[in-house]
Amino acid sequence: VQQWRACPPDFSDKVINIPNGINSYWLENISCDLNTHQQDQPWHLLYVGNFTSNKNIPRLMEAVLKLKENGYNLQLHLIGGNGNDTKQIEAIAMGHPEVFHLHGVIQNKDKIRTIMQQCHIFTMPSLTETFGLVYVEALSQGLPILYTEGEGVDGFFSSSYGERCNPKSVQDIAEKLERMLMLYEDYFIAENYLRMCPTISIVIPAYNEELFIEDCLNSVYQQDYPKELLEVIVVDGNSHDRTAEIIREKFPQVKLLHNPRKIVPVSMNIGIQAAQGVYIIRLDV
Repeated sequence: VQQWRACPPDFSDKVINIPNGINSYWLENISCDLNTHQQDQPWHLLYVGNFTSNKNIPRLMEAVLKLKENGYNLQLHLIGGNGNDTKQIEAIAMGHPEVFHLHGVIQNKDKIRTIMQQCHIFTMPSLTETFGLVYVEALSQGLPILYTEGEGVDGFFSSSYGERCNPKSVQDIAEKLERMLMLYEDYFIAENYLRMCPTISIVIPAYNEELFIEDCLNSVYQQDYPKELLEVIVVDGNSHDRTAEIIREKFPQVKLLHNPRKIVPVSMNIGIQAAQGVYIIRLDV
């Protein structure tokens, strides 16, 4: 949190930053070994995302061309589109077809993974970034990452996972890319670290919710988060309808507790006291 520049210094010791989890597809197909690079073959770099100005792709392309001028054999693969920098990106790519490859928007994860397996480094020096799940998806396929300092995943990974750069400096982007090329074999991505998921307790206060409780709980269990790490607690305020009955019949895995006082803060206190998860989430029906 101390590296997250939006967090005031006075609060950094009081805040825990919980990273987002990637889609289970990437964990089910995880392969953290770095792709081998043959000395006489080009380096394959990859970007996946939209083509908005915030993603900073023109500067990335300029940095790649700078390294190309310095003798590096590079190719940058771009998966995505739909942004206000699209025309500029397409123009640069058309001027250097031997360097830049536009794959367009790809929704199929198998196709994206196939391209990832053919690349060596993932590059996304965004101007700003919330977390950037695609960084972790790339790591899960053995690609060290070039990412933005003070944004997104900065602070979550050691230097063995990639390099942080100043996104507003073409020179710095180029220098950090060059460093990654020179030290490529030194990068190491720990599969166990990427797989680490904390247990989560979801506390749901409820009162006379027979019309909505089933949809609510279905939405919880349709999430990608590992079910074995999910604890769902419904604290019922002595409902007069079928709320408790529906939970017992259709969701026997839910921990059903009772709050005779029918006050939401009391329900939350009961749920929190019973929760076993590392993190607790409140969810309203």
